[in-house]
Amino acid sequence: MSTSTRFCFVRRARCPDDVTVWPFSDHIALNQRIEVSTLPHVIVKAWPGKTEAQKHALAAAITREIVSILGNGPDSVSIAFEEVEASRWKQEVYVPDIKERPEILLKKPGYKM
Repeated sequence: MSTSTRFCFVRRARCPDDVTVWPFSDHIALNQRIEVSTLPHVIVKAWPGKTEAQKHALAAAITREIVSILGNGPDSVSIAFEEVEASRWKQEVYVPDIKERPEILLKKPGYKM
């Protein structure tokens, strides 16, 4: 096993067992490794025009809520921001992600196309 491999102690914040994620430290032996699940990956699709500050603020808020609700550490969360032009929204987002996949849609939009 490579010495550059990163390991973590796992504890989850705000869970009954009061677990939080602690980074690898030099005093932990390789055989004391506890694997950390990596999830989730969130893709935000929106029309162009949001500032970088707005995108980063949104990513920070989503990360905080994932940590709070799912109990994962912030290092397990990844977030992408995909800009989709209004003229392509229906064909690239509304139809494939909303209209054709209602079984996975947790919050429906207040519009129809």
